[in-house]
Amino acid sequence: MIHQCFSTAYQMANRARWSVMQSYNLLKWHKKAHRAAVKALEDGHSLSIVIRRIEEAIASERKYDN
Repeated sequence: MIHQCFSTAYQMANRARWSVMQSYNLLKWHKKAHRAAVKALEDGHSLSIVIRRIEEAIASERKYDN
């Protein structure tokens, strides 16, 4: 029983580390989208507008990559 608790805690810690790294990488790879989201939130826009600004920023990044 104790072993199972440690195993579960270990798995949770691994998932948390993975999530942090994924978040960091997404922010690093999509700086423009992050800035667009922050600006939209600061301007008090709704979540749908925030999402639209993120999508527009990512589409803009892809446009320049090709």
